[in-house]
Amino acid sequence: MAPAEPGGYSLIVDGAAEVSPEGGAGDAVRLTVTPTRALLHRDADSPDAARGCLHDCVVFSLPA
Repeated sequence: MAPAEPGGYSLIVDGAAEVSPEGGAGDAVRLTVTPTRALLHRDADSPDAARGCLHDCVVFSLPA
């Protein structure tokens, strides 16, 4: 998904997904995603980007 504003961050999330029936009528299902790792990413051409990097990113992950 593109950032909401120019120069903003995009959130990219890795996780484990589980699909289960919704319980109502029809083919509705519920998707539950348990995040395991995430990344805030933006192109380095932003004026606030980290110095010397191609991209300005922040990685989040669960402790080992």
